[in-house]
Amino acid sequence: MEDREKVQEDQDNSDEESCSREEEQEQEEQQEQEAEEQEEKEVKVQDEQNDSVEVEEEEVEKLQEEDEEENVQEEGVHQSRFLPESFGPNEDLKELGDSLLFLVNILIDIAQNVVLDTFFPVPEQSFVVGSTYEGWGLPVGETVFRFLVSLKPRRGHIFYLELGTTRELPIQNSRIRVELKCTCGQEQDLKMLCFLHTSADELRNQQPSLLDTLCSGPYLDVEKTARWFGAVL
Repeated sequence: MEDREKVQEDQDNSDEESCSREEEQEQEEQQEQEAEEQEEKEVKVQDEQNDSVEVEEEEVEKLQEEDEEENVQEEGVHQSRFLPESFGPNEDLKELGDSLLFLVNILIDIAQNVVLDTFFPVPEQSFVVGSTYEGWGLPVGETVFRFLVSLKPRRGHIFYLELGTTRELPIQNSRIRVELKCTCGQEQDLKMLCFLHTSADELRNQQPSLLDTLCSGPYLDVEKTARWFGAVL
């Protein structure tokens, strides 16, 4: 009887141990499952964060590209204010300059005939100066052509260019000094009396020299000369 009870007790203990192992196994499996679920959640959260970072980086790059495009466009607008539409000479400007030069030289021919029998300086054929005539002027705004017209002294007169202080660069305050030239022995050829060696009474019948018309002292007056030239044209 005692042996039977002992066997029964051992059986009960064995069943308890078996149940305990099963519970431990179930707990371990549950813990493993929970750990896997937690790991999956962490991976999912990490993926979402990575996706969010990538989206933000893409947005930042997109904004940077848009800013660069705007800067390029603005730079192009600013440069267009100072550069021709196409980099190269503008043939239309050169053709316009040639036409204006032709017209100006026609006026110069007329002016030469006007001063033919006077002692005023003779305007010579002009030429265009500056970048506009070369075709490098801007296609927008006013187009300005500059024509250089030289003045040649008439018979009995000599021009001397007196430069400003040589230390000044560029040279400023230059002047044209006018001197009378002896024309004795050439009266018939030049159809004039010598301003230097003819009496004042005789010179009254001759037109005045340049010193008495366009000069201030011995120098050619710029304002007087400009007004005279404008009136001649």
